Amino acid sequence: MADEKVLVVDDEVGMLTLLRNYLTREGYEVHTAPSGETALQFLEEHDFDVVLTDLRMGGMDGLALVRAIHATRPETQVVLMTAFGGIDIAVEAIKAGAYHFVAKPVKLPEVGALVRKALTERDLRRENRDLRQAVEARYSFGQLLGKSAVMQRLFGLLERLATTSSTVLIQGESGTGKELVARALHYQSARRRHPFVQRHAADNKQGPRRFTREALRCLEQYDWPGNVRQLSHVIERAVTLSNGEWIDVEDLGLEELPQPALRATLPGPGGEPPAPTLLPAGDFNLDAMTLLLMRLALEKTRGHKGQAAALLGGHPRTLTRMMRRFGIPED
Repeated sequence: MADEKVLVVDDEVGMLTLLRNYLTREGYEVHTAPSGETALQFLEEHDFDVVLTDLRMGGMDGLALVRAIHATRPETQVVLMTAFGGIDIAVEAIKAGAYHFVAKPVKLPEVGALVRKALTERDLRRENRDLRQAVEARYSFGQLLGKSAVMQRLFGLLERLATTSSTVLIQGESGTGKELVARALHYQSARRRHPFVQRHAADNKQGPRRFTREALRCLEQYDWPGNVRQLSHVIERAVTLSNGEWIDVEDLGLEELPQPALRATLPGPGGEPPAPTLLPAGDFNLDAMTLLLMRLALEKTRGHKGQAAALLGGHPRTLTRMMRRFGIPED
């Protein structure tokens, strides 16, 4: 405990002396400051584990000091003392970044208990920070092994996915490292400070808006055993992974889906080419695809919005809102 340093800040000499003597007997290295400004100067030159400060002081008050310490030294725990107690002051102190609040006249055992708890909180935060850094380093993309062209493509894919908020499904046989890839993706994304779970639902709000002719041809020829929902998932994946304005064939990932994959491309009866049955021809963008998906789902469910929304993997209210946006009659 002798290594723990406490800074006591108060403009009353008697209070400084009382707290310094008590905390020194408790085994702490104690320093005192008569003002908030002096305290900040001490903090620039020395590290303190806990700051115990009065609220009402000449010049910088205790709340201003709490905010300044929290902004520059977030690991330093601050306990605020005041003779003007009340729930409003306590709430304001906590919001400013104080660890706790104690009313004057202070009870020395209460102060001692708060200092010990503040140090425990400080230790927990440090352990949590160190653990988070260790986990992020452990599951960085650099820790994934593999130099083949396939693995290099995988690393590039993961780096691109980590910058999005799209849902990610990782498939593979047991023992191939699915969880390792999932954790690497999570801890390199903006969600790294949240708990790791293997399945997230999120909306993609950015991405390309148009398909190349070759991509449309692949979509038209694909057999779509999963119907509209599978088509929706393929489109979301393509929007997420495409680097530019245009969605191309390699962005669709159709070669990764189970076979049979493509509709027959041989001439039909009489020698005529097979007619596309899923997508219209011509200039085709993402809004048109969304409209088509909704119409297909409503047609398949005979206008039942609840069933159509389930088929599309969304909520009925979302479908209703999108129908109004695209001018689809609700009756």
